[in-house]
Amino acid sequence: MFSSDIDSSTHQQSQTTAPSTLVHELQLGNSLNQCVRESRRADFALMLALLTDDVREHSEFMVPQTVESETHVDTETLRKHFELPETPSLALSSIEELGAFNQAELAANNQLATLRLSQALNPKPLAFRDDTKHIPTVVLANTNIHCQERAMKVERPKTLSMDAKAWLKALAQSIEKEAVSQTAM
Repeated sequence: MFSSDIDSSTHQQSQTTAPSTLVHELQLGNSLNQCVRESRRADFALMLALLTDDVREHSEFMVPQTVESETHVDTETLRKHFELPETPSLALSSIEELGAFNQAELAANNQLATLRLSQALNPKPLAFRDDTKHIPTVVLANTNIHCQERAMKVERPKTLSMDAKAWLKALAQSIEKEAVSQTAM
């Protein structure tokens, strides 16, 4: 029976090494399968009771850890791998590019397919400027004069210089003149 198997295995373990605790069913070998085949319910229940209660320790959750090498993939590497053209610029970098930006002739001649093809082959910049601080004149015209001066970076004095002694002297003189004029009346 099973109890004699356990006694003999524990006797062998005590002679060789210290007994280890049962963590998962792989340590039992084929004993669980034999209990199911031979309908030994008590032995099967005993073996399951000897296993740990922590489900994370069961063999189903013991996935071998693989170390993956971290590869840094950036835009340029992907563009080279898939043989893609260079990224289109967001704005014109020089005034010479203005001629290539003009596509009005194709649109006027109703050559929209040609326009789409040229855009796909040689992407044009999306804007004339790449200045995040630029405010269009239409927007700036709708603001007050202080905002317009601030946008045009008109230098204003940060603090007014004040001569406190001269101000107090002028104040004292005006008070004296007021007192003299009131006494004269």
